[in-house]
Amino acid sequence: MEIIFMRHGKAQDRELGLPDGERRLTAKGSNRVREVARALACGFITGENVQIWSSPLVRAKETADLLAVVLKVKKVMTHPAIASENLDELLHDLPDQPNNAIIVIVGHEPYLGMWVTRMTNAVVPFKTASVAAVKVTTLEPPAGELRWFVDSGVLANIAEANC
Repeated sequence: MEIIFMRHGKAQDRELGLPDGERRLTAKGSNRVREVARALACGFITGENVQIWSSPLVRAKETADLLAVVLKVKKVMTHPAIASENLDELLHDLPDQPNNAIIVIVGHEPYLGMWVTRMTNAVVPFKTASVAAVKVTTLEPPAGELRWFVDSGVLANIAEANC
């Protein structure tokens, strides 16, 4: 099983006074997520067993929905644990997945970085719309190997050049 961790796209500034969970993607953030999704569809994420799990926060759900369109995933699953630091709760649902499953988890910092480090001992700089792939080796304790990490700017360049 592979878990693809993706940070949501650029969201509205906190200074606007919106509750954190209601902050939406900016136009620039939406465009970058579309570019990232196109690059991911060009070979980073392939197969029939792709699922997208999203944090319930608006900016993550918007990111997941944009990804779903490009990756042709019919339904995005919302998982409250993605908006918290509780990796164990999140992974509770994974044993029921097939071995060839690819689970794309759209979430937030600092949790994504903490989870990748906990599973792989690698430290990755999750800027907005950046993506890391972890090949899961065990769920108890959660462990795996970092297969790749790509910044959103690099993925946007790939989408522009190859897709």
